[in-house]
Amino acid sequence: NTGCYKANAFYFDTEVRRKSFDYFSTVVDVDLAPGTNPFDMCDAFNVGVVDAYVVDLDSSLNNDPSSTFTGTSTLVSYDANMLTFLDTSLCTTHSEYCYVYCENTCLRTVTYGVDVPGTEDYELQVCDANDPNKCVTAPGTFWYDPEDTPEATHMKNTEDDRRRHFAVSLPQGSYTARFQDASGNDVWPTFVEETYEDILCSNALADGSITLSVPAVNPSECDNLIRNGDAEASSTEHTYWLHRSGGVRLVPGEGIGGSNALGDYVRKSDSFDAIAQHLDSRCMDLRHGREYEIEAWVKLEDENSGAVYTCDENTEKCPEVGIYARSPNGNWGKEPVARTVHSAAPGDYQLIQGVLTIGDEMANADAVLFYVERNKKNIAMFLDNVSMNLLPENTPASCSGELVYNGNFATADTQFWGPYTEDGLFVVSPGAPNTGDNYALRMVGGSALQFVRTGCIELGERYAVNAKFKLVNEATSVGFACDTQVTTSTTECPTLKLRPTVGSSMPTSTIGKAVGIQSSTEWNSMFGILTADSLFTDAESIRLTFGDIPTGHELIVDDISVSKLPQDCSDLVMNGDMELGYAYFWDETGSGTFSITPGYNSLNAIRYSNRSASYRGPEYEAKFFMDYRCL
Repeated sequence: NTGCYKANAFYFDTEVRRKSFDYFSTVVDVDLAPGTNPFDMCDAFNVGVVDAYVVDLDSSLNNDPSSTFTGTSTLVSYDANMLTFLDTSLCTTHSEYCYVYCENTCLRTVTYGVDVPGTEDYELQVCDANDPNKCVTAPGTFWYDPEDTPEATHMKNTEDDRRRHFAVSLPQGSYTARFQDASGNDVWPTFVEETYEDILCSNALADGSITLSVPAVNPSECDNLIRNGDAEASSTEHTYWLHRSGGVRLVPGEGIGGSNALGDYVRKSDSFDAIAQHLDSRCMDLRHGREYEIEAWVKLEDENSGAVYTCDENTEKCPEVGIYARSPNGNWGKEPVARTVHSAAPGDYQLIQGVLTIGDEMANADAVLFYVERNKKNIAMFLDNVSMNLLPENTPASCSGELVYNGNFATADTQFWGPYTEDGLFVVSPGAPNTGDNYALRMVGGSALQFVRTGCIELGERYAVNAKFKLVNEATSVGFACDTQVTTSTTECPTLKLRPTVGSSMPTSTIGKAVGIQSSTEWNSMFGILTADSLFTDAESIRLTFGDIPTGHELIVDDISVSKLPQDCSDLVMNGDMELGYAYFWDETGSGTFSITPGYNSLNAIRYSNRSASYRGPEYEAKFFMDYRCL
């Protein structure tokens, strides 16, 4: 006599994390004393876990002395959901122990992990594919993890990797599944991570046996992928927002214009801490290949003094946006996809901006996380007006002929521009005259970069490449005039380059070159013609950069444009009046000296002197500038 009120071989631990059984177990070759009950599942029932089962590989736990079956059997919780898809004629009920023993039965669990915010009332309905009236519903379970303080508890339970789980345990067969809200409407819980748990027996449910219904998304719901970006969905809750360490909270009155903002509250790391939310996975598929513009406004404050901290993205790591995609085939991440921009007149809130294309990694992922990373220790971050807006589709018709974003810097900041080979990007004033704005871009230590609008370029069409530029000494900022006739590193003129990417190929095309008489004080011009071939029309991306900047100098640019040229066959010679000078347009057939002289009824003509032979002279670069479609 053990003194126990029940004699059982095994018991269930009554410590509950989430009210769903996930301690998947098998037993084999167990020898029980006569009259001993193998399991008591009532303890599990009493704490709300009603979906437990244990696989008996050789039926050695069957305490029916008349049974001769020695194959796989299963002890199953005595719950209607667990019994719905079983052949109950094979089962013996042990209600006093809250289980049934089913011979020739094998179960396998399939678990669905979903976004936690907004799914509190969701249920998973699973039906027999051959009998739609035979269904079960599984509630969601969430392991609420209490910590020592309310702040620590909140932080633990709002981490971005937490999931609400829905689990069903099924025999072999074909099934359908759908998520429903409390009113029975089909819904989608932002994303779904489906996991077929370990196979415990030979006749287990096969991978792919459940077909999950995905409700169609209204395309307008994918125009802006961020929910509650202005933090105004609630006066008390940070609805939809989670965090990657650092915590997340709603901060009334700290937003732009005294509105709500999102904030963190643990700032011990200068990396990784981020405020985050998951993106609707249906939109990843619907908008595969499309571009989105990301914007987020951040305010930084010294956590001790409360003083506003203006982050200089040219000298330090500032807040940025990253993307992390989870998939059974491997995870993928990219950061930054948007950076803090340099502004000519920064305020308390600074803009993070960038453009992201929904690529294969995001479209094929189960879950995609968007996060704004602080990148500062002991600095508080406030976040407001976050958006990820769909850009117009890049087609020749929609692009209006222009491929460059913010080429005149009318926004007074570096929106759409990022680093390529440089130590800093600065918006400076004044810009080039007669453009309706007063700003330009100064590059320190190399070149800026923009991914121009792919999909806009048409095969065989011609595109004019233009830019205004100045060169200044990197130490004194004194203006410098480059020499268009030399290629030495100290006096050469800068160029504009386009680099199309097709697969692993990324050839560089130098398109824009300095033209005209170069000035050390006035704005100079770059010009070139791109005749689009398949490299550009098939490109996955096209980088615009600058190169050949003379050593010891910095480049200032404005009015950058790559625009479609209308076909005009009335005059095949471009720049025949020499108003753009001779450089780039004319070459020489021998050796001699180019110069500019007053023209005939025009400002300029070219003079070519000191010819090496009587038959030597200037040669027009028709291959670059003539429209051969007119011939």
